[in-house]
Amino acid sequence: MRLAADLSVTSYLRAVSEKALDIVSTYGALARTGRMSEEEAKAQAARMLLALRVGTSGYVYVIGSTGVMQVHPQVPLVGQNLSNYTFVQEQLRRQSGYIQYEWRNPGESRRRPKALYMVRYEPWDWIISASAYRDEFRDLVDINAFKDTVLSFRIGETGYAYMLTGGGELLIHPWRDEHTGQDWRDGSGRRFVQEMLERREGRIRYTWKNPGDGSFREKVAAFTYMPEYDWIVVASGYMDELQAPVLELRNVTMVAVTGGGVMLALLGWWCVAAALGPLRRLAHAVRRGAEGDLAVRFVPEGQDEVGRLADDFNRLMGNLEAHTSRLEDRVQERTLELTRLNAAYREEIDMRREVEGKARHRLEFLRSLMNAVPCPIFFRNREGAFIDCNDNFAELVLGVDIAEVAGKRPEDFPGVYLPIYLEEMRRGEELLWRDGGVQSMDVRIVCGDGLERRFRVSKRPFVSSEGEEGLLGVMVELPPCDAEERA
Repeated sequence: MRLAADLSVTSYLRAVSEKALDIVSTYGALARTGRMSEEEAKAQAARMLLALRVGTSGYVYVIGSTGVMQVHPQVPLVGQNLSNYTFVQEQLRRQSGYIQYEWRNPGESRRRPKALYMVRYEPWDWIISASAYRDEFRDLVDINAFKDTVLSFRIGETGYAYMLTGGGELLIHPWRDEHTGQDWRDGSGRRFVQEMLERREGRIRYTWKNPGDGSFREKVAAFTYMPEYDWIVVASGYMDELQAPVLELRNVTMVAVTGGGVMLALLGWWCVAAALGPLRRLAHAVRRGAEGDLAVRFVPEGQDEVGRLADDFNRLMGNLEAHTSRLEDRVQERTLELTRLNAAYREEIDMRREVEGKARHRLEFLRSLMNAVPCPIFFRNREGAFIDCNDNFAELVLGVDIAEVAGKRPEDFPGVYLPIYLEEMRRGEELLWRDGGVQSMDVRIVCGDGLERRFRVSKRPFVSSEGEEGLLGVMVELPPCDAEERA
């Protein structure tokens, strides 16, 4: 049972890691074709991997071949070199396959048994691992995949196997359908299942009566606990049925001894050879299955115990192969869906870049047009701060570089905007905000180069496409008046 459960978990973790590899490969292809930068592709792939979940609290993470963590849901671990951990050293050595180890995330108080299946994406030197805690393995296993196998076991003539959780919940039984077995009692009223739950491992004797039996008979049960799945597996049989082969063997042995020691030796040699040969071949098939060859089957040579065990093994491997195939189909469906969503996302990004490019070209054109106008031009917001201006305004009027204008107010340039002019300008702009239209006024301004000039300043309110209110101002330099010329 442990082998079958571990094979199912290994298949599940392998399917998740291969799904993660497909996601990374998709973004790698986008980077290779120039549809996005490699940095952007890695960031998008990392986001998709962190969205994957393995069981209850498992996750997918990525390390490089030097042991530096590349992707992990615990952000403090990203960028750290974990090559001093034994299991990481094993990952760097193998770079693919199944590993069991212990781990404690930041913020957790103790180390817990864990397992992972890893694959490698060579173009980015990423070792991608799907990991899960072993005490959550039962959430990854479909108990129905083992039901037929458990129910097919026979101990003696009428004995059978069944499974319970560590809390007494009945998982598999050939004929009892209660939710729990904790309250089962034998012929004397003894709660023997409760004893098994408390002891976890061992053997127990009790009296029991199957449906259709006329009386209670002594029964023995061997039970073992699988902590990573919280399962108790029980094999039970009646003592008289278990002892019957022993008694029969004793009688046969006595006849054989009477018949002669040589005959017994020949018979023993033949029995051992006949039994060990199929068992060795069956053990070889089991090892191949544990290594991931789910197509392996064992052809039974008869209908003895080994033959029935071979049938159970073949049925188990068939169930695992079908289960793995279904997982792979689901992974393929998810991958196709992710590819479609990614294509839509890329199309939206391309469209946005095109719109931004057009807007940038339009702004550059407007900037060039504004600088081509010989008159100083400025824009101020409703609060009076400068939003933008052309080069003539910045250099001729204010005497500063254009980069120093945005965000400042007229009073930040006291050499240009004298207090008497500021007060007159505020009164005029209050009327302009109230009445609208265009306002023109002639002013004298000491410009940034120290020369006093006469300008006709025309201002008009405007509202930007983002809803921001402001004033647009155009300054036309006027010639000196006659009095100034005579002077």
